[in-house]
Amino acid sequence: MIPVIGIVVASILSAGNGWGLPLSPGDRIQLTVTEGGEFSGGYALNSDGALEVPFLGSVLVANLEPEDAAKTVEQALVKKKLFLSKFVQVVLQVTSWAPAQVTVQGAVFEPGRVQVNTPRESKPDRKDERLIVGEADNSRYLSAALRGAGGVSPDADVQHIHLLRAGSERIIDYSGMFDGQPVEDVPLVSGDTIVVPRLKRFRMELVRPSQITTPGIKVFLSNLTAPASSNASSALGNSSGGITFPYGARFVQAVVSANCAGGTQSTNGNRFAVLVRTDPLTGITTTLDRPIEEILRSSNNENNPPLMANDTVACYDSTVTNLRDVFRALSEVLNPLNLIFGPNRLFK
Repeated sequence: MIPVIGIVVASILSAGNGWGLPLSPGDRIQLTVTEGGEFSGGYALNSDGALEVPFLGSVLVANLEPEDAAKTVEQALVKKKLFLSKFVQVVLQVTSWAPAQVTVQGAVFEPGRVQVNTPRESKPDRKDERLIVGEADNSRYLSAALRGAGGVSPDADVQHIHLLRAGSERIIDYSGMFDGQPVEDVPLVSGDTIVVPRLKRFRMELVRPSQITTPGIKVFLSNLTAPASSNASSALGNSSGGITFPYGARFVQAVVSANCAGGTQSTNGNRFAVLVRTDPLTGITTTLDRPIEEILRSSNNENNPPLMANDTVACYDSTVTNLRDVFRALSEVLNPLNLIFGPNRLFK
């Protein structure tokens, strides 16, 4: 249970339009006031979420949907005695949605502050902005924030995601992202906080690409087994960022990609692989050693776990190959001694 000061059930149930697509600092709008040309024009919400309208001053409209923001401007015009209430008419239309800074906590891979609808995703400035209104925004939503935080982790409780905004809380069920059921993707405003609760179990159904998980992960591979003398000759192609696998790939995919499987059964059959994983939150490193044949032929969640970002997989030679290399090393040491101190030299 997540404590939130000042939140009551009534506020959750009566959130109403407050959870629609509200305005946020930086949003650009087109304001049209009937018979009020000096007030009409293009505006951007300032850092406080207000519109600076000539002769009217600052009008706070952040966290309001466009229709409610238009009514707020109407009320301000009447209050300033610039219009009579029965004659004032205001239309407010969005021309572009600004980036929003939100905080993501809990069962995600990269918790912290996230910017959604980043400038590269936003539409470029347009000179004809006044003529183009009603722009749709597909990236200032809760799903985009979860992706920006690295995606939900396998122990996430996606049925009870908490969205905190201006003293109110809403609990959202995103399980439909994985089972195909309809899902309401909630729009965000700057200052929102998202909390993803953790479960005490690993949910395999969450380990796959989706709108709220990462599409791919980077894994580091090493194969110096015989006859390979380097990772390059093993065709691994490791870069500073590792090798990309789709999210949901398993240990066996990394083993095969590293060219650790296959070859001569009598000499290569007893090779084994090691999976090294470091928890990014605790810094604890764990290892999993498994024979490659066991990974290939007796695969289960214990022997063949799904890969996670920044995992490391290394392959080691079989016992036969190790013994052969031991005797080879001994022969390389003994052969020069035999030439110097051998029978042919002693009895010559």
